[in-house]
Amino acid sequence: PSSSASYGEWPNGKDTRSFTTGDSLVGAHTIKGNFTPDINFTLTEAQDFMPPVQVTQNAPLPSGAVQLGWRPVSGAKGQIASFIGGSGDKGAGATVVFWSSSEIQNGWMAMGPQYLTPNDVTRLLTQKVLLAPATTTCAVPTEAIRAAPQGLYTITAYGGEANFSYPPRPADLKVAWNIQWTTKVRYRSSTSGLLGQDMGDMGDMGDAEEPAKPGQKPKKKGIMGEMLKQGLGW
Repeated sequence: PSSSASYGEWPNGKDTRSFTTGDSLVGAHTIKGNFTPDINFTLTEAQDFMPPVQVTQNAPLPSGAVQLGWRPVSGAKGQIASFIGGSGDKGAGATVVFWSSSEIQNGWMAMGPQYLTPNDVTRLLTQKVLLAPATTTCAVPTEAIRAAPQGLYTITAYGGEANFSYPPRPADLKVAWNIQWTTKVRYRSSTSGLLGQDMGDMGDMGDAEEPAKPGQKPKKKGIMGEMLKQGLGW
């Protein structure tokens, strides 16, 4: 949006509805706006939502690393696992760690870009930044865990892209193609959680205040409480 003269988005402040489990994209779609032409396109079953990332393993290893495992994601073209963690109090002395499964140094991928173009996916697979679609395991190394004992993992699978335009391109390339609109539909599937812990163990990981002794101010649990609250949307 920041690179566009104007843009619309949904959900937004006036309409907060979103998709729920079991919803489908298959069928005819119409996008209407007071600053755009009507955009009509149809998505097939092959262009439906990607399935969710289903984590099968999230367990510490004897070495101190944490092993992540997940089921294959249908339609995935490339994948990445990332970890953000920290230790210490907010402010001076805090340590924050960003790690990703990329085989080369690539810090921005640890932030989990929302969508990638097909060309980006191909390039990042070649550079071994992304994991191959068949990969279903990854270990967060001991060094990252030692520096940040608590943190949030994310596993993201990037899918393909569907493109639409109107009117269709003329068969004769010499005829001018006066496009009224173009539309791209990009796909991804992602999940997050506390590294090395079941979801049932997350109840006391928020930014709650520790009980104070008489005459003392309450003390925050530290930087991870705030990071995890923001990361999980608490």
